[in-house]
Amino acid sequence: DSYNLLHARDVNVEASGVRVDHILAEGDKPVVFPISVGGTVFAPTPNYASVPEALGKVALNNVANAAGAKAKAEAQKLAEEQAKKLIKNAPPAAQDALNKFGKKIFGH
Repeated sequence: DSYNLLHARDVNVEASGVRVDHILAEGDKPVVFPISVGGTVFAPTPNYASVPEALGKVALNNVANAAGAKAKAEAQKLAEEQAKKLIKNAPPAAQDALNKFGKKIFGH
């Protein structure tokens, strides 16, 4: 669906605080419906059997990627909070060193 005529690319899902945009599309690519056609020119026989499997695979990958990104963000947030507590309870000389170390790791 290169031109998004079916609006399948617009399908978004949110569950358990995880939002998955374009759940049926891989990245920035259009949604793909793998349909094969057999038979003859005068009696074509389309086969839609592989469509559910292909869309399911893309959707599962997109959900896994979104959940992984959320878990990574939460882990980094927790690490930053723990680092701030460590710095707050350290002696002044250690606070300065830990702050410099934190800037290298967390970028702020």
